[in-house]
Amino acid sequence: MVLGTIDDPVVRLALARGLVSEAGLQEAVRLRATQEAPAPLGAILVSLGHIGNAELEALTAVVDEARRSGRDPLASGRNTPSPRAMTPRRATPTPGGGSGALAAPPGRPFGKYVLVNEVGRGGMGVVYKAYDLELRRTVALKVLASEATTEENLKRFYKEAQIAANLRHPRLARIYEVGQEGESHYFTMDFIDGRGFADWLIEEDRPASGVVSVVAEVADAVQAAHDAGVIHRDIKPSNVLIDREGRPWLTDFGLARTVVSNERITLSGMTIGTPSYMSPEQARGEIDKLDARSDVYALGTLLYHGLTRRAPFSGASDVETMFKVVNADPEPPRHIDGRVPSDVETICLKAMAKEPERRYPSARDFALDLERFLKGEAVVARPSSILYRIQRRVRRHRGAVIAAVSVILAIGIVGGVYGVEKVRLKKQADDDARIAAEKEKERLKLQEEAERKAERHRQAVMEFDNAAFHTGRVRLDDYTKAIDLDPEFADAWYERARVWREQKDPEKARSDLDQAIKLRPGYIAALRERADLLEELGEKAGARLDHLHVAKVAQVETLQRLEEACAAFLGDDAKGALAILDPLIAANPRLDETRLLRGRIRLASGDVPGAREDLEMVLNLATPLAEKARRLLKDLPN
Repeated sequence: MVLGTIDDPVVRLALARGLVSEAGLQEAVRLRATQEAPAPLGAILVSLGHIGNAELEALTAVVDEARRSGRDPLASGRNTPSPRAMTPRRATPTPGGGSGALAAPPGRPFGKYVLVNEVGRGGMGVVYKAYDLELRRTVALKVLASEATTEENLKRFYKEAQIAANLRHPRLARIYEVGQEGESHYFTMDFIDGRGFADWLIEEDRPASGVVSVVAEVADAVQAAHDAGVIHRDIKPSNVLIDREGRPWLTDFGLARTVVSNERITLSGMTIGTPSYMSPEQARGEIDKLDARSDVYALGTLLYHGLTRRAPFSGASDVETMFKVVNADPEPPRHIDGRVPSDVETICLKAMAKEPERRYPSARDFALDLERFLKGEAVVARPSSILYRIQRRVRRHRGAVIAAVSVILAIGIVGGVYGVEKVRLKKQADDDARIAAEKEKERLKLQEEAERKAERHRQAVMEFDNAAFHTGRVRLDDYTKAIDLDPEFADAWYERARVWREQKDPEKARSDLDQAIKLRPGYIAALRERADLLEELGEKAGARLDHLHVAKVAQVETLQRLEEACAAFLGDDAKGALAILDPLIAANPRLDETRLLRGRIRLASGDVPGAREDLEMVLNLATPLAEKARRLLKDLPN
């Protein structure tokens, strides 16, 4: 097939780069010719498995950028270096700094990556959404800005990557690669498709329980860092991302330090962090006093922002803000929003205590108290006493207090204070008892409902299993009983739809399949069944969409497993990587990318015969990866 006969510039670029074979393209063109309403050629290539969605997105970004700059997209494709062998690269920061040029604009190649779009920018550099041409996955690529390339910043940049690479937690982004492209220093990590904590808050009126749940997860991630000997030192809303599933991710370890290391990246006495969210000891520049409790304070400010939608302290300048951090008490969250539960306010203010010894001793203790609130249990935190608040005011206004002490003693205010405190404590105890009773009542109600639902589902499963022993109308009735018992039982809807098809009732079959897919959007069997049904009904477009959906779900699952295998291999767990790849290849022996990766892992593990078997299979499949397999085979020992 001649390249000039293809109109789609994205497909032309994919063919020019070797991401799609001519045979695959011909198959897609033939399929498109049979369609009544032809789909885009790129979408057909995705549905046939010749190219991934992420690759298509990256290529589209290249074409769009070329159009904006008036260049020929194919010229961009021809000038792009061919993908290199999959080798973890490491670059050492240059002593003395140097001029590190910032990466090319979105849509341009950057080594083995294509920059899709910019997702963040700060004083140290830029973060891009990028596509890895070798491993075929989307990553976040952080580049150190050229104007920030000093010896101090280079050390901090590589220290951030080193620290993050050694942390393991589901809510911490993984580091994939650290290196240098030309004069640009970079590292890549998990791409989090989401938005910042502050943006997530204003999307809708988030209840306190939702905020508490998110902050508890962040605290758990912070504890994992502390367990590894790392203090974050810059926890704030912009360093917490919320993905599309509502899960939080803690990012940016640029100011972190390891407890066990004596290395000094930040100058002694220098104030680090973000003023509105830093601890009092940070604001005073007492770097040697920063420990896990400093991060606990910052977690408290994150919770405060979540409850009130604003920072606990702010001023006309950073100096004014830091003065308030050191000397002023934050306005209680319930004064700003009366809906904030008193227990949550108490937890928040305990975490934000001025004195480190009055805070939670660890991020885990903070998270556990938040979880107690979510479970309706009594929390550990207690409001500060009036005596403590008086002591704080005395320290802030010592001169005025000394002058007034004799008068205070003379009129007996101290006795009155204790009387007021006694009344307040009794009222607080009554409120706590009432709230605890209400929470217990709600908990029992939810528990009973969950138990009833579980029992109904158990009975539904029994009816579902009984259907296997029946046919025709009786089998249909069994599935109907299962659905009546548990309307969210997707498998029952799917199986009943199949019986409706056997009984030549396509409309009822379609209705049941729609419900099964609504309950479980990635239900591949139901999607395939509905695609077959729609084809029988002559609805080719709908059938094509379901086939594309099946291909997308299957591809996403495979890519996720491939990423897990790569991460295991790069983490020196070859056995774990092979345990992930073997079932994928057993299910589909023609997965060239999976075969190539397993061949490399086998070779690295000393299994030369196994590596040869995989590489020869890739060579025989005659895909764009065949040339890589051929080069590796030539280097294999006899």
